[in-house]
Amino acid sequence: MKERERFTVAIDRGNSYVKATLLEGSRPVGRIRSQRCDSDALRDLCDVRDISAVVVACVGSESSGWRDMLNPLHGIPVLEVDHNTPLPIGIDYGTMDTLGLDRIAAAVGAAALFPGQACLVADAGTALTLDVVDACGCFRGGDISPGIKLRLRSLHEYTDRLPEIEKQGDVPCFGYDTATAMRSGAVRGAAAEVMGAFLRARRLYGTSLIVLTGGDSTLIEPYVREYLDSGVRLVSEGDLVAIGLYHILLHNKQVATCPER
Repeated sequence: MKERERFTVAIDRGNSYVKATLLEGSRPVGRIRSQRCDSDALRDLCDVRDISAVVVACVGSESSGWRDMLNPLHGIPVLEVDHNTPLPIGIDYGTMDTLGLDRIAAAVGAAALFPGQACLVADAGTALTLDVVDACGCFRGGDISPGIKLRLRSLHEYTDRLPEIEKQGDVPCFGYDTATAMRSGAVRGAAAEVMGAFLRARRLYGTSLIVLTGGDSTLIEPYVREYLDSGVRLVSEGDLVAIGLYHILLHNKQVATCPER
């Protein structure tokens, strides 16, 4: 008789959104994204599927919201990832306690998807994070700068006359009015940051791969591609953090069942 399918739920509680991803094995098969912890949406996502485990990482301020969100999955084992959770990759970072769990999970996801390949993980969300995973699967650190929305908001709030504009819209090579000048600076500036970090990573670690993720990845991807040469590979993976959380869960299952030596 065929074994019943088992699924995992990965929840990433970020700075701006709560993302819940349904995975069959390591393959994402469904997702929800909301500004609040929505138990009804999670119930709809999971439907009648056989959920074997839940893995959670909280980047935003702590609240009980995500725990209440899990009410439809009562009784299912939950791994809450924190800075003491065993990881399947090495971490070379001086302040581990302030390293974002989403950055860790994205690095784990990249190492799992592209084993043996040094890569730059570019996560374009509320913040733009640019992190290096070397060919041995070790997190080597990276950069943090404002995301596109923060760039545009700061230009409006910290100047007298620059308007408040949306991040979606025309992005010309050079702005033909104030709104497009701001948007081009924010979006193309973020893309240029990605490539600048990549060039440093290639020089130091032999990186030839950029893994792009995050809510604003589709905004900057076309402009990152403008910079690429034939020796650079760009992969877009919107579920990278969820995939990383799955592999952290899998690693901890293996750690828990590993016989004592």
